Amino acid sequence: MKKIILLLVYIILGIIAYSKALGLFFLSDDFLLVYSVKAHGPFGALSNSSWFFFRPVISLSLFFDYKLWGLNPAGFHLTNIVFHCVNSFLIFIVALLLLEKYSF
Repeated sequence: MKKIILLLVYIILGIIAYSKALGLFFLSDDFLLVYSVKAHGPFGALSNSSWFFFRPVISLSLFFDYKLWGLNPAGFHLTNIVFHCVNSFLIFIVALLLLEKYSF
């Protein structure tokens, strides 16, 4: 239960810290990636010739963001902030487990 509360604290603090990003528009290759997903489906970003990496999770995230938020960049940014916060929390948990295991 404590870990769930801590995860929620991570997410809330992350949203507060990165709240200015919610007001920004798409940047750089975002236009091309969102268009590819819009035009070609969930793995449309993979079919783009300028996309040199196989990143199916990013393609699926873009696809579901497009389906959920449309072309509203704030939704895309919110999803990325939440992913970042969850990953930070997971790294924190791994660090705690390593410290417990290897403490003197």
